[in-house]
Amino acid sequence: MKKEITSINPGGSYSVESHEQNVKNMFNSITSTYDLLNRLMSLRQDVSWRRKMIENLPENLTTVLDVATGTGDVALESIRQFPRVKVIGVDIAVNMLKAAKEKVSGLKLPDRVNLLGGNTMNLPFGSAAFNAVTIAFGLRNVFDHHRALCEMYRVLKPQGKVIILDLSFAPSGLLRPIINLYFKTVLPLMGLFIARDRQAYTYLPDSIRKFLSPEDLKKMMISIGFSEVKLIPLAFGIVHLHVGKKPAANEN
Repeated sequence: MKKEITSINPGGSYSVESHEQNVKNMFNSITSTYDLLNRLMSLRQDVSWRRKMIENLPENLTTVLDVATGTGDVALESIRQFPRVKVIGVDIAVNMLKAAKEKVSGLKLPDRVNLLGGNTMNLPFGSAAFNAVTIAFGLRNVFDHHRALCEMYRVLKPQGKVIILDLSFAPSGLLRPIINLYFKTVLPLMGLFIARDRQAYTYLPDSIRKFLSPEDLKKMMISIGFSEVKLIPLAFGIVHLHVGKKPAANEN
């Protein structure tokens, strides 16, 4: 299989290590205002997007790995919709994990959600360990998308599902100039006045612009081995869900 590397900031001597450190530092710095800005930026639609994401998980679910779990919203939505499921959330940003742990401890669910440090491109789990893998707004922050998807495939049990939720560049038409203006002006200003970090919220539209198109991400998932891959547009195509299945051994 041909290895593809897709960096958020390609070119020059930019390395995996420097990329990961930059991402880690950025998310550690904006943790305290992260949830607030997510709600404001999306007009609280991010809550319904995560709900829709979890609604696509398979029935009879027992174990979920939430990659790039951040402050734990997807993990908590998983246990809300699936009362018997156990979730492990991993993230490289220590401050985000601390915020997630505060949410979990506040709900008194120590046995339902476990949170730990982990790298999306080298997940610290054995193969075929989870019924489902989720990642929300995290894949485009990874240096090597192909490698990250391969890791998600590896840790999935046969017939398990992967669900990816992420932003994409605005479709052509009337929406594009409006969204572009929002990304270029409103988001950085919100970052400056609320998070005191204009650079982090200038990075956001840049990362979306450089991310795989929804169709290219679908093709990459299929090339890795995922089957029944479907693409679900949300919010007029600004957000997409990608849902894929790891085939049973006899389906290969």
